[in-house]
Amino acid sequence: MSLADLPDRIAAKIEIDDRGCWAWTGSKTKGYAYVYWQGGPRRAVRLVYELLVGAIPDGLQLDHRCRNRGCVNPEHVEPVTQQVNIERGNAGLENNVQTQKTHCPKGHPYAGENLLELPGNRRGCRTCRKESNRKLAAKRKRQRREKREGVALSR
Repeated sequence: MSLADLPDRIAAKIEIDDRGCWAWTGSKTKGYAYVYWQGGPRRAVRLVYELLVGAIPDGLQLDHRCRNRGCVNPEHVEPVTQQVNIERGNAGLENNVQTQKTHCPKGHPYAGENLLELPGNRRGCRTCRKESNRKLAAKRKRQRREKREGVALSR
């Protein structure tokens, strides 16, 4: 696999950096490389992978193992499920803004018994969850009462 195996138009937009990443010099959105190809925009990493390796299996997405969204090196990506991609993502890394938060938006601490560990390396606030559940239960109770009273009044 080399840049020489790619169409000139694609290879011209790639620079190899010191980590071996094929840095995309063309259009990017949120750090992801894009290219106009055969009538529409495509993720450049997917296009390069398909041109050099082959089709990406249905239901899988490419995970940048190098953690560089702008890299289109097919040796730096791996087809994985969305769940695996999320679990490997930045959610647990120190530079992730969410993991640095010590309190929920309402000011309750993300610590001890108040910390809810949710799927996908997410966190929640037990106090807020309980309050939300109480409000929902009260709303449902009120709706049932109104429904009963409405039926009783129509008889």
